[in-house]
Amino acid sequence: MTDRIVYGKLERLDGSPWGNAPLVFELISGSYTLDALHPRDRRSTKTNTSGEFAKGLWCSGEGVVPAEIRCYLPSGETVSFILPAGTTPINISALLANGQPVPPERQPTIVELIDDRIAAHNSDPNAHPKTRQVLSIDTDGVTSFTLSEAPSLPHLSELFLNGIKATYGVHYNINAAQLNWTDPMQLESTDSLEVLFR
Repeated sequence: MTDRIVYGKLERLDGSPWGNAPLVFELISGSYTLDALHPRDRRSTKTNTSGEFAKGLWCSGEGVVPAEIRCYLPSGETVSFILPAGTTPINISALLANGQPVPPERQPTIVELIDDRIAAHNSDPNAHPKTRQVLSIDTDGVTSFTLSEAPSLPHLSELFLNGIKATYGVHYNINAAQLNWTDPMQLESTDSLEVLFR
């Protein structure tokens, strides 16, 4: 997540500045982006002698799951907000004036777009592999297997090692009717290997 400056001013009831007062900002629940996890965390600062503060905080609204930031005030009270993405500094009063945290509108993530595409593909009965073959691993370290027929769309094949789906082009490839295990992890005779293809 990127940082954005949140600034503001603390005043006492009589209007005098609340100087040198500690403020703690806490990301209440973690979030994540496509490239990193962002667990719960804290940042702290102090007001200056005029009661003013400015602190770079996480743009908690840009996570896949928007996360709430809670500010602990020196009076023992707390206020909460979701910091929207942006590059310009924003006044904490403006954030609080908009009410309690509401997740901002956001564009779908690449993961969501891919999931939607997969769901659409899986709903097409013609897209599903039709041939199922269990491959026997006679000796440890074997890397080549002969399929019962050459798949017409090898890149759409599905290979499962001990029930876990392997990735075509990463863990294995298919050339004509030959399946090649390309992952550095050695296959063992106790492993179970199943392939589905069209």
